[in-house]
Order: sequence, then C-alpha cells, then structure tokens
Amino acid sequence: MMAADHFIEMMFQHGWAFDSSCWEKWLQAFPDNVDLLFEDRGYYGPVRRVSFQRQASFKIVVAHSMGLWWLSESVLSQCDRLILLGCFEGLPPEIEGKPLAFSRSLPRMIRKFREQPLSVLRDFFKYCDCPDFFMENCDLSINLELLMEDLVQLKNNRMDLELLENIPDILMFHGTQDQIIPLRLGTQLQQQLSQSQLILVPDAGHALPVVLPDVCPHSFLSIIA
Repeated sequence: MMAADHFIEMMFQHGWAFDSSCWEKWLQAFPDNVDLLFEDRGYYGPVRRVSFQRQASFKIVVAHSMGLWWLSESVLSQCDRLILLGCFEGLPPEIEGKPLAFSRSLPRMIRKFREQPLSVLRDFFKYCDCPDFFMENCDLSINLELLMEDLVQLKNNRMDLELLENIPDILMFHGTQDQIIPLRLGTQLQQQLSQSQLILVPDAGHALPVVLPDVCPHSFLSIIA
C-alpha cells in the first residue's frame, strides 16, 4: 500500500456521450492525500482540461471507453498507473470470424444521428444500462457536432498503443455484460499490453464509471493500493 503521506493525483477522462458527472461516486471514495482531476470533453457544457502538478508523487489516469483515445501523449508519459474501464483499441468489422455487432451498426448509427440525435443518445444509454444519465442531460445544450465528430473518429481510427508502452502498471476493468464494447475487445486489448491485468466485473455493462464503486468495491479501492 502506498504511504499515506504520499500525494497522489488521479486524472479522469470519460467516454463518448458521457460527461465528468459520471464520476460522482468516486468523489468520496479515496483518502485526503488523493487529488481528483476531471477532464470534460464538452458535450453538455464547457470543455475542461486539467494537468498533473509537479509535486505529485504518484500519478494515476482513469479512462472510460473512447476516453482513452483522447489522453494526450504528455499526460500518458507522466502516468504511473493507468486504469482502463471498458476500453478498446478499435472497432474491427469482425473478430475471429464473428461479426462485431456494434461495429456493423456504427455506420447506421452515424446516419441516424444526423437525423435523430436524441433518439441515438437515448438508445445508447439504454444499452449502457444507465438510461437515467440521458434523462438528466437531455434538457441541456448538447454539442451534437462534437458528438458526431467523435463517432466518425470511432469508425475510422484506432488507439495508438505505442503511447502506452512505457506505462509501468495498467489495470483494466470490463463488464461481462457490456453491450457496447464486447468483452472480447477488452481481452484483445489486454493481450497486447504485457504490463496489464484484466479484472472482470460480473453482470456489469458499459457504464463502469457509474457502477464500479458499488458493484466491485474491493477491486475499485485497489486502484490506489
């Protein structure tokens, strides 16, 4: 266990269609020597960029889903431990000869988003098993253009795993019932990162930032162990 007098910083990056409020349950979970920094992509309000402080003795980054892709090289180069929640390298059309449902439906999702964006968001959060998140944000000013840009990026690009090679410790969590990013994608990512460990979260879906503190408390607290 890290010494209690060590100053630890944790930086959080949410995934597509979420915002920094998804980390609300994390606020009271850690001791006073852990400083929490929350980035926000700006889907429902102002963009928020944060950075590590030089005096921090241990620096942890927590990324959800596509949020991994948005972490800068500078942030990753300072990271002592990387926590990945439902993350993936990319969305190939098939894995081991089996069609990947979400990848196959992504072009259709993009087309529908142009005409019925709120309907797409409602369905997305339903399949994330957190429909209330949509209801809490649907009345806000939504940056639909940015959401669309990121969907297209998801379709056309992949995470550069070379940026993660020098991070000494990577801890991955993946819900066994994730309907957005199948578990096999999390397993595939873990197999490419020799310094990583994969923890399965039984019966959990894609909304791990929201549910992890409740459904997996012991593994959750191991983040700073």
